[in-house]
Amino acid sequence: MITGLGSSTLLGAALVLCGASVAAGATTTVLTEMTGEGGQVQYDFPRDPGNGWYVESGTPYRFKLGFKQGERASAHPVEVATVSVDPAERYDGTPSIVLQIIARHEDEPRSTAYYKVSVSSKQEKDMVKLPLLGGETLVHAFAMKIDPKSWIADGAPVVFEQFWQGSPFAAPVSLIMFSPDDARGMNWPDVGPRGNFAIKLNDDDHGPLHRFPTKAQYVDLGPIAVGVWMTWQVHVTPAPRQAAGEVQVFHDGKRVADVTHHKIGFDPSNPEYGSKRPSDQIDAVDILLYRDNGNSFQRIYFDNVSLSVVR
Repeated sequence: MITGLGSSTLLGAALVLCGASVAAGATTTVLTEMTGEGGQVQYDFPRDPGNGWYVESGTPYRFKLGFKQGERASAHPVEVATVSVDPAERYDGTPSIVLQIIARHEDEPRSTAYYKVSVSSKQEKDMVKLPLLGGETLVHAFAMKIDPKSWIADGAPVVFEQFWQGSPFAAPVSLIMFSPDDARGMNWPDVGPRGNFAIKLNDDDHGPLHRFPTKAQYVDLGPIAVGVWMTWQVHVTPAPRQAAGEVQVFHDGKRVADVTHHKIGFDPSNPEYGSKRPSDQIDAVDILLYRDNGNSFQRIYFDNVSLSVVR
């Protein structure tokens, strides 16, 4: 069952954790937190254009940065996507983390260019292990503000949050932004002047690989707002082998989507994968910007980013 904005019941404001996925008596463990306070970017673009680290004062944790930059096939790639810290843009009194992708179009006849900048709450070999089975719920929470100069091009939705299960597979759960025309193409009744937020779901039945004939599923989360701080909580209970998973999304404390009795994640034992199989855990949970190449520009400020597990 999938319930999106317009058909769901809007709940009251969130406190720390909200939603039916947090049962009475459950234990919540905070795995990682980012606030932007004392944040430093450790990224050497000429040496390694695809990877870097983000650190904050007072914590030994290093957050993995991931990039897809322009002209990746050439000897001199172009820096298209960046991560930084802005002391002037603050939510709850601390500097914010800024992700940005510039407007750029590349004409590559044999290859489609995609641009990405991501900050991972967890990376392989870190101390955090994220469950794929066992009924545990992952909760990703963050504040976000979209620069009013940002816009979404038709046919090039922008991903800004994702639960990642490893390459070469699409993210099982992600939050994205559609242009107004693309949102209208979904036949959603509440299309905003800047487009709409949405959930994107992939699993064994809905296109984990590009060669699979099936398609992703989308859930409308309502119109995009720019120039204002907003909060998100994404509750994910993985269940890759049977339709027992859940995804709940809370926007500014109101439940805007409720996905239940659904496959969430990819089943590593599925024989269709052959020699390339998905990870047996959630490899990372990211704040990010990720889109097709094109003459659109995005800048989003993030703050109070946390990842928790509920058992």
